[in-house]
Amino acid sequence: MQGLTPGWFNGVDPFDDLAWEETVSKFKERYAQGGYLESLLKKYFLGANTLTFTMAPDKDYGQALVNEEARRLAGELEKVGGESSARDSLVEQEMKLLETQESARSQDLSCLPTLKVGDIPREMEKKPLQHGKIGNVPVQWREAPTNGLTYFRGADSSPTSYRLMLIYRQL
Repeated sequence: MQGLTPGWFNGVDPFDDLAWEETVSKFKERYAQGGYLESLLKKYFLGANTLTFTMAPDKDYGQALVNEEARRLAGELEKVGGESSARDSLVEQEMKLLETQESARSQDLSCLPTLKVGDIPREMEKKPLQHGKIGNVPVQWREAPTNGLTYFRGADSSPTSYRLMLIYRQL
């Protein structure tokens, strides 16, 4: 559902994005013939370029983790001169923070930025849709303030079998 909202908010019919029945039907047809998934596994996963990774548990992992944490804590306490010194330092920082927070209670808050419901427009500003071509491919774009980021969405008008091949190729 999250993938539908960007287009929907810009006037695209959400049912166009939900029309995937043709792809599923083609998959079911090939699956019914038998050996379809197996052939995909052989082609994309069991070829010459494979990596086998085996993990083995460490029986002493929990104790090693506790020991490492104790060692790191002792090192940090040593840096500040012991546990009582670290506690005193933290209490002192807490008191300074409390003083700063209490002194801020009497300050004038009118200098802070505010946002009221009336400041928000009732309708979203629509950016103009521009049409053009890159080579022989028709393109549409909108300029938006994205701090240099580019968002790309494409529509594929190729036959379903070609689309399926591209999907499984990426696996």
